[in-house]
Amino acid sequence: MSGHHLYAPIFVTSREFKSKVLIAASAAERGFDTYLGSDVAIHSRLPQLPPGIYFGKDAQPNKTRWFDEVRSMGHGIVVTDEEFIFVRDFDVGHDWFIRVRTGEQTLGMIDAFLCPGPAQRDAIRRHVPHHARRIQDTGNARLDLLRPEFVAAATAVGAELG
Repeated sequence: MSGHHLYAPIFVTSREFKSKVLIAASAAERGFDTYLGSDVAIHSRLPQLPPGIYFGKDAQPNKTRWFDEVRSMGHGIVVTDEEFIFVRDFDVGHDWFIRVRTGEQTLGMIDAFLCPGPAQRDAIRRHVPHHARRIQDTGNARLDLLRPEFVAAATAVGAELG
């Protein structure tokens, strides 16, 4: 065991599985012990697991109680919101998306919010400027799966499996 742990729950397998595997594999390459499973399995075991990073799917306002629990267990919290990739023009009426998908209180409870690009990062920073340091532009694992090297690897595995 490395001493660094990443807990990555999967909420909707058909939508999240491949991107969460990519995130978990990337973390493992960097020395993390990664735990990947259904949200129910990860959430029910989290109190018994060593302190690590909980990788959540969003920072919606209704997550404050859950984030309090995660923090009380000694875990850090990093979140992303993969649905942000579908919103591009925040200056033309899409600030509502930020208000619905992020909460000022929840953003204050997390260690980092990972955005798919600079437009999304900047829009959230405008919404909550005092939490700007937590909002990072890191890309999106679902989009990364479309990179040529991953498509080639998946094609090769598919050919092997028939």
